[in-house]
Amino acid sequence: MNRSAIIAIVAAGVIALAAVGYFALRTAPDPGPPPITGPERAEDARALIEQIERAPAPDYDAAFADAQRFQRDGQLADAQLLYFFAARAGHAESAFALATITDPQPHSHATSLLPDPDPFPAYRWYTTAQDQGLEAAQARLDALRDWAQRAAAAGDSEAERLLLQWR
Repeated sequence: MNRSAIIAIVAAGVIALAAVGYFALRTAPDPGPPPITGPERAEDARALIEQIERAPAPDYDAAFADAQRFQRDGQLADAQLLYFFAARAGHAESAFALATITDPQPHSHATSLLPDPDPFPAYRWYTTAQDQGLEAAQARLDALRDWAQRAAAAGDSEAERLLLQWR
């Protein structure tokens, strides 16, 4: 076998291996996002919720206090999970805190996991807090409505949709 035939065979083999590797990598399934671990999983809040649910009478005031502590300590996933847990049960202060986390006006990356505010849950949770008798919620609802009116006047279609909640 001459030298050029050997080079051709080796080149064909390299090209075949490269093609197999390319298609194997190209068609590999997307592994998806990495699993959520550590503080992002809110393990501390989950453990507290489990304890609260086992109690004969759930103490939502304690859940709220723990959520505030988590928020101060920068454990935002734990704080938001506990606020949600208590707010869902009708705890007015937790609903108010959850609304504040999503409200466009007081939104802060220091207190919220959300990269951007979301006025729809803010409206929902302020309304829940108001329905549970928390007077401060009405002032926040009024401020949220004022914000939505300004944003809608500037062409924000989401704000226009939010204004429908007050009709």
